[in-house]
Amino acid sequence: MAGLVKLKRTFVFGSMFVSLVSLMTVVSFAIIFSNRGFELSDETYYLFFSNYHNPGTYMITNFGLLNDLFCFGNPSLINLRLAKLFYQSAAVLFFCYGVFRYLKFKGQNLTTIQRALICMLCLMLSYINYDYLPMTLSYNSWTLILGLSAFSMFFIELTSSSLGTRMLIGFFIGFILFCFFLVKLPGLVFFGFFYAILSLFHQHTIPAKLVSVFLGMTCGYFIFLNDFQHLENIITDYYITIFEVKHVEANSYLHQFRDLFYLCEERNYILVELVFILVAVMLRKANFRYKSFFSHVLVAINLCLLFVFRNGNSNVLHNDFLSGMLMIVSLFIFTLSMPNWPGGKADHQHWIIATMLISTPFLLMIGTNNSFYYTASHLLIFAYVGALLFTGYKSNVWNVGSLALNTVFISCFIVLVLYHGAVKNPYRQSDLTLKMYPLNFSSEIKGIVESKERFIDYQVLNRLVSYCNPRDSHVVTTFNYFGLCFLNDIRVFPESQISDAERNLYINKYVLDRFKMDDRFDLVVIPETVKNSSAFKDLFGSYGVNLGDNYRLFYQYRFLSTGENIYFYKHV
Repeated sequence: MAGLVKLKRTFVFGSMFVSLVSLMTVVSFAIIFSNRGFELSDETYYLFFSNYHNPGTYMITNFGLLNDLFCFGNPSLINLRLAKLFYQSAAVLFFCYGVFRYLKFKGQNLTTIQRALICMLCLMLSYINYDYLPMTLSYNSWTLILGLSAFSMFFIELTSSSLGTRMLIGFFIGFILFCFFLVKLPGLVFFGFFYAILSLFHQHTIPAKLVSVFLGMTCGYFIFLNDFQHLENIITDYYITIFEVKHVEANSYLHQFRDLFYLCEERNYILVELVFILVAVMLRKANFRYKSFFSHVLVAINLCLLFVFRNGNSNVLHNDFLSGMLMIVSLFIFTLSMPNWPGGKADHQHWIIATMLISTPFLLMIGTNNSFYYTASHLLIFAYVGALLFTGYKSNVWNVGSLALNTVFISCFIVLVLYHGAVKNPYRQSDLTLKMYPLNFSSEIKGIVESKERFIDYQVLNRLVSYCNPRDSHVVTTFNYFGLCFLNDIRVFPESQISDAERNLYINKYVLDRFKMDDRFDLVVIPETVKNSSAFKDLFGSYGVNLGDNYRLFYQYRFLSTGENIYFYKHV
């Protein structure tokens, strides 16, 4: 027995050491590579809307207002990356504080080792995400940061009996809700609903908290906007996005679950996990010594499957999301196999909190036409901690050995994922270890440092548009990614959402109608995909813009970065 105790202690401290090294490695990645891999991709979009917020753009996010205020100095890509690392890490630790306080309130006093393991686990879980390293402060980042802060506030209020504390929490919740209004509108709805549900447990304080929430939202308004016309424009743009442009279609949410189910079925994911669950049930029913040890072994074997997804999103975009689901299922496998199941009792409040945490990543799929894997980091930390709370009353899942087992497997896995998917093959970029351009390489485009080929393409396009359009009149540009629409000192008309993808023609038509496009435009800049598309020719023709007729080809440029031909048509 003494030998087993010593072995367990060695495993726990060994796991803590490996997890700590993993955590330091990921943080070092983020800092070392914060000045690498600047490309004209999604990050260009994040930077543009941080420095040049446009309330007239129909978007379902105005996260640039938060970036402009909270970024360290003037927003640049390196500042956005370092700010993301700082704010996200701080939000995770604040969230952990709320969880610890809540568990203590429920009679579960965790040891220092347990707290350390949970903090390391949560930090590592939050670092695996769509944005990848270097981690950019985007709208998805803000939903994670705000969500973590909101849940910590929920925990603090549930454990406090002071009316003053609850009113202060209500004020901060109101501020967070206004931030959600700017960052991602569905977050405002869901977290406002969560807070309303939890407030029912202290009904006598609801009127006072309503006043506090209103004051918090008002404070957010004055800090970020302080302009009623600006607020009205944002509300109008949200309405246009949802109901007119239909950038966020109602049926896309159900389609995401359908796609997720078919994906799991196709990869035999469901079948494999059902086998593990069956073995867990049989293990619990069996009567032999060391059942607890074998339940840990079963979970360890299941966690080994994580390494099938070690290449992360760099290989297949859904990898991170599926690995997160595997981690959560592992908690329930451990619960089912433990001999002391079902364990203690929990109240309705506890089940509600756990359900809110587990459901949050799936609810945040609403309000975007992105696929489910865009909420991978949200799934890992919210749903995983929610599953911990859910299973905590049904097994000894908070046991030091269990936490150490999960933490060491998950930490090592996430390091591998970030190395493959963030350093060697980052999202929409190339190997960061080969990116050696200094930060001042492209100072004229305000902090963007990209590959030599993209830099040349950007500068050439800028000069060509200036040359072809000396009067700085209206220019129509259609591109499939944001970067090349952001031409310095040139009025690009009408806005960046115009795409060269035929599936987005209905959006293009709405934008062109909104800005009253006609044949008075002096210049049309289009890629080869648009030039060869009969659908786009018909669209332009409906506005009196006939390529090859009243608009003649003036110049042609071939991108060094993509090999795509770009055509300049001038009005004649």
